[in-house]
Amino acid sequence: MKTNRNTIKDIIKEKSIYSVYQPIVSLNTGNIYGYEALTRILKQEKYDINIEDMFCAAEKYKMIWELEKIARKRLFGEQNKNL
Repeated sequence: MKTNRNTIKDIIKEKSIYSVYQPIVSLNTGNIYGYEALTRILKQEKYDINIEDMFCAAEKYKMIWELEKIARKRLFGEQNKNL
């Protein structure tokens, strides 16, 4: 999917990402050993972009740090209304 610079700028400006937590589970015992944080896009239908393309485009357009900063803030609960 081709993503333009404005799409990434809009996602960053609107802080349109959030974190979800995936358990890390032993297939042998079923025990949960921890969790990994995953980034998702709010208003997915508005942006029509998948998460991998979003991060690749942010890197291409030299906006990866801004996107990473928002993702990390969301991960640690700042401005995260989805947890």
